[in-house]
Amino acid sequence: MGCTAFLTWGDYFGDQLKSYNTETQFISVGHPGLQLGLPEKINRRIIFLLNTDPNGKVTGLDAFHEQFWALLQWVAENADGWEIIVRMHPMIPLSIAERDLLSRFKCIQLHDPANKTLMESLNKCDLALTVSSSSVIEAAACGVIPFILNPAPWSFKPEFYAHRAGFEFDNVPLAIERLKALMLNPGDLLEIRGNLIEFRKKLFLTVGDSALNNIVAAINSLIISSKAGRN
Repeated sequence: MGCTAFLTWGDYFGDQLKSYNTETQFISVGHPGLQLGLPEKINRRIIFLLNTDPNGKVTGLDAFHEQFWALLQWVAENADGWEIIVRMHPMIPLSIAERDLLSRFKCIQLHDPANKTLMESLNKCDLALTVSSSSVIEAAACGVIPFILNPAPWSFKPEFYAHRAGFEFDNVPLAIERLKALMLNPGDLLEIRGNLIEFRKKLFLTVGDSALNNIVAAINSLIISSKAGRN
């Protein structure tokens, strides 16, 4: 890694990196830019966190954009009584054709990052659907359960599914079957949400000003140690 110390949001990240960076000290400090949230109930609200490839196609990973788009359309056509938010990628907007297609579904709210913060989009959501968007980590901080379509031969990190704190599927039919069950019995999400709240303690030692104070303290301690080592 080429550094003597590395500050992380929580113990999970240091644990993942230690075996590859045995000479680096990993220090959990928290995330200064987040607030932890916990929805009080099931709100029947789903958010799609989109990435976009250079050709303007909706995608998580470029090779899998068609599968992700198919899942999005299925949800829009079948999620009766559910509110659906589609959040655009902040750097690459959707094409006009894609906007027109999404506008056909009355249940969809299209959120432009220029007008809505990520926290506003995630507010009161139950599920965050994505392929590879890193925003799913912020979703977890808000208490929104990750639902990941991952056709790749490697597991999504963090491994929400392994901790029973989220869902991960390698194909659309399996993802749809699980969504069907959740839409019929949304109360099943409460147990998963409880697991997510426990798992995120490993992801974020703390948040906000407390994390900022930890960062300052860690840097000062490292500076003092470095000076002492040179004397």
